[in-house]
Amino acid sequence: MAKERVPSDPLDVLATVRRLEAEVTALRDRSPFAQNEALLKALADDREAAVQDLHQIVELIAASWRSTRGELTALRSELSELRAEVAESRVSLDGARLELRVAGPGNGSAGEPAADRSRRRTPRDALRLRPERA
Repeated sequence: MAKERVPSDPLDVLATVRRLEAEVTALRDRSPFAQNEALLKALADDREAAVQDLHQIVELIAASWRSTRGELTALRSELSELRAEVAESRVSLDGARLELRVAGPGNGSAGEPAADRSRRRTPRDALRLRPERA
């Protein structure tokens, strides 16, 4: 076997190293494992992008939930105030009676007999507000 000549010139050494690096890169590119590495890297990148997208979706849902929760709290407060007003009004109207009589020509105020007045009576002639019975 012939002994290979070892380059002594630094430029020759650099050229040999570059040639060897190019051969290694070519071998890696042709290797089935290199394709798997590329696929694995692409899958990892896709997975990372999906996780980032899901993170943004969770943040949007959380912001929406906080906003909705605030609105519900405000609505509960308003509803509580309305209930208090209704209860107060109910107490103040308990036992109240309202009678409304409309006076004018043709409704019995112009001297018509009582029998005629009762026939012409309409809901607008007498309105009564009656309290609720429990």
